[in-house]
Amino acid sequence: MRSWSKLNNKGRFLLICCVVNTWVSLVFVLDGNVVCIFSILTAMFCGLSTYNSKYDEK
Repeated sequence: MRSWSKLNNKGRFLLICCVVNTWVSLVFVLDGNVVCIFSILTAMFCGLSTYNSKYDEK
């Protein structure tokens, strides 16, 4: 994940989604729910997407 200061508003939204999905996946893991796999994959996708150049602060 890129740092907050290097992201524009869309990139910051992706960063927030990444953190939220990580917490949700932890809740699912503690509950024993298999949906945690989907949630952590979504968090990884959001976190890696912040490296796309269209989310750079201009």
